[in-house]
Amino acid sequence: MNLLLEKTKERSKKIFRNFDPLDKKLFFRALYLSINIRIALFIVAYFVGRAIPKYYTPVSELIFQVAYKWDARSFLYLSQYGYTNIGDERNFLAYFPLYPAMVNIFHYLTVTYMASALFVSFIASVFAGYFLQKLVLIDSDEEQANKSLWFFYLFPTAYFLTQPYTESLFIALIISSVFYARKSVWSVACILGMFACATRLQGLVILPTIMIEFYLQKEKKISSLAWLGIIPLGFVSYLLINFYVAGNAFEFLKIQREHFFHQNIFPTQQIWNTITTIFKDPTSEMKTLLQEARLLAVIFSFIILGISYKWMRISYQFYAWCQLIILLTDSWLMSLPRYLLPLFPIYIVLAKLSKKQEVYQTMIMISTIIMSGLFSLYVAGNWAF
Repeated sequence: MNLLLEKTKERSKKIFRNFDPLDKKLFFRALYLSINIRIALFIVAYFVGRAIPKYYTPVSELIFQVAYKWDARSFLYLSQYGYTNIGDERNFLAYFPLYPAMVNIFHYLTVTYMASALFVSFIASVFAGYFLQKLVLIDSDEEQANKSLWFFYLFPTAYFLTQPYTESLFIALIISSVFYARKSVWSVACILGMFACATRLQGLVILPTIMIEFYLQKEKKISSLAWLGIIPLGFVSYLLINFYVAGNAFEFLKIQREHFFHQNIFPTQQIWNTITTIFKDPTSEMKTLLQEARLLAVIFSFIILGISYKWMRISYQFYAWCQLIILLTDSWLMSLPRYLLPLFPIYIVLAKLSKKQEVYQTMIMISTIIMSGLFSLYVAGNWAF
């Protein structure tokens, strides 16, 4: 064991020896916060889990019971068994393949598929935080990068970064793709964008986002432009899976419509439907979490993105508004507050708005309290996006 630890230390030193001191600082800051936030949420999960759902089980089983909820069950099934066209499990074709594939790969290094899923989410969340700081530093200073990181990790729905969901992986791929595009490393940016397209449908937004960066940076090399062609391949791979399993490349759309009740509508219609439902329906837990929370999330996003329209980089604006509009075109989007997590410009704007330390501390405190409350509901088995 001691020999293994010594070898691990030596390899770690070799890996980080060539890192810039600032890069080391940014990486370990993201690592430190990601670990400590998980510890804090575990403490919340421990007490809430013991008191409300009454998980009178060993700690390892408690962690499983907390995390094994909603979409996490689907991802773990896909990781272990893959796609099928038989039974209720055929509905899992609605989920994109990269995250389950990563969990399947890493489960050989861990004890269980759940441990693998939590590990993938952890590693991805660290790199998401690292690249977010790197991205902010292109246009701003380290203080703004640090604040952006804190707003990201303590966003009201950021507890999903710690759970077996696609959030961490998708955000890490999107932010790193944009970062390398800003640095004109088009090959890496496009490869990461391709993987983002294999993680979620919204990953396709990265294609026009990088095209805007081509324009802003006046990139004219044909060889660089050619890399754009590989971005949609992530989505194409998902279509091929649908075709191979179900005989229809767009089977996932049928499942989304018939099983998950998702249909495309005008963005204004969803907002109007939400407002009318709030006034018509009696007060209830689901009304608060499905309707009122969704409306607040939309209003918050519009305000934050609206404030930044004069100074924020146009590629960031395009990406954020496209993501928001796509979300609002879904007729039955129960998880909108969670899907705001990949809108990384939000954290940049919040950092810019909190120049005064008192404002920053107040905003972080409010966000932390909301996240703790929502995570408590999640642990208790209530719907929390």
